[in-house]
Amino acid sequence: MSKTVIILMVFSMLYIIACGNSSDQNKGNSKNLITDQSSFNPKTGEFSPDPFTVALWHFNPIKGELVNDSSTHDNSGLANNTHWTRGRFGSGIQFDGSKSYVEIESKESLTPKNAITIEMWVFIEQKQLQSYPALISKDSVFDGSGKPSYEIYLNNQPDEDFPFQIVFRINTSDGEMALPTEVQWQNLSDQKWHYIAASYDGKLMKFYIDGKLIKFKNHKGTIVSTKQPLHLSRKYEENKNIFNGRIDEVRISSVARSEKAIQQYWASVNHLPIP
Repeated sequence: MSKTVIILMVFSMLYIIACGNSSDQNKGNSKNLITDQSSFNPKTGEFSPDPFTVALWHFNPIKGELVNDSSTHDNSGLANNTHWTRGRFGSGIQFDGSKSYVEIESKESLTPKNAITIEMWVFIEQKQLQSYPALISKDSVFDGSGKPSYEIYLNNQPDEDFPFQIVFRINTSDGEMALPTEVQWQNLSDQKWHYIAASYDGKLMKFYIDGKLIKFKNHKGTIVSTKQPLHLSRKYEENKNIFNGRIDEVRISSVARSEKAIQQYWASVNHLPIP
C-alpha cells in the first residue's frame, strides 16, 4: 500500500471522527434544552434551586413587601397591595382581584432564549373580577395582543377565543403563539391548591395540571425579550387583569423540565399536608 493511500485513509478517519464529535455535540446541545431533573425538597414540597433555575419565589415573608428570589440571579421583587397568607407549603401570597400584584424588575435572566419552564401552585377563587386575570406575565405595553415574552392567564371572556380557558402564551422569533388548554379555570376554583406548569423547548409548548400533560402544540424560535417587568397577578397597565386568589412556589427555569420531571415532583409532594 502506498504512502499516499495511507495518508488519505488517515485523513478520512480523522474527518469521520471530527464529524461524529460535532454530531454528538449538537445532540448534546439539543438535549440540554430538556431535563428530567425535578429539584425539590421532598420533606417540605418546596422547589430547590439548581443550575437551570433563573427565579424562585417561596413567598416566605422576610421584610415588608419584599418578595425574595432564592435563585442566584437576584430576581427579587416588590408586592403591591397584597398580604401574606397560608400557602401550599408554608406561606403564600394573596391577590385581591382588583389592585394587588407583584412586580419584578426586567432582567435578561428572566427571559431564557431557547427554552423555559414556569411552575407554580395556585388557589383560584371562584369569582374573577377582570377580563384576563394573569397568573404570570413577562409583560409588555398593550398594543393589539400585547406580545409579552411569555404569560399564563385566565380568559374570563365568554365571547372570545378560548372562553374561560387557562392559556399559556409565548412570543418567539417565529411569532406569537397561544396554547389554550381546553380546561376552564372554573374547574380549578374548587377551594383546592393546584400545581400548574408550562414549558417550551424550542419545538413544543406544553401545559400540565397536577402533574398531568393537558395540552401541547408545535412552535419554534427563540423567546423574544421585552423591557417591561415581570408581573404576578397583572398584565399591561397597573390594576389591569389582576388575579383573585393565592399563589405559592413560583419557579422559572431556563430549560424545559420533562414530563417525567413534572410527574415526579407532583407524585412526591401531592400527599404533603397543607399547613
